[in-house]
Amino acid sequence: MRTYYFFTIPFVVSFFSLLAGCGYGNNNQNKHITGEQIIYSEDSLFSITIPKTWVQVTDYSLNDAAELQAEKPLSSQYIVVLIENKEDLDYTFDEWIKTVSDKFFDTFDDSSLSDGEDILIDHQPAKQFEANLLHKRVKLTLLATYVDGENHFAQILAWTLASKYKSSVEDLKAITNTIKGL
Repeated sequence: MRTYYFFTIPFVVSFFSLLAGCGYGNNNQNKHITGEQIIYSEDSLFSITIPKTWVQVTDYSLNDAAELQAEKPLSSQYIVVLIENKEDLDYTFDEWIKTVSDKFFDTFDDSSLSDGEDILIDHQPAKQFEANLLHKRVKLTLLATYVDGENHFAQILAWTLASKYKSSVEDLKAITNTIKGL
């Protein structure tokens, strides 16, 4: 099983440089989405649809193990998709969620996780959680979604600054729900 290092050095550098740009205030840019684009994994097996106001991250600066990554830099919104082939694992869906989420949440100074909600994504069972995180004295809120695909498990992590989460959550959920290829 892969080890997921969520906050890499490039992420921390880019994250704090984006914090400097947060002085623009909340102008509800995410409410005025004009068009969308589909981004694909390197092997073209997996995709998500993001608004045109977002950009695909191809240098693995958000997560070096992610199949897909995107950001809306001036709004401090991010999403990464981590995928594992079920053929390589001997886990039930719930066991897999516990294993990867425990490893992930242990990387933060402090975290609190909501009760999971059972949902469907692309007609496949999924569980979705909200988490409040503290990383190096920065408060983040994360939408963590785990999908039990036909051949793959997917961990979709979408986050923003805690103060921006309420105005961002619907967009983060909409992007999360577009995952294809599992």
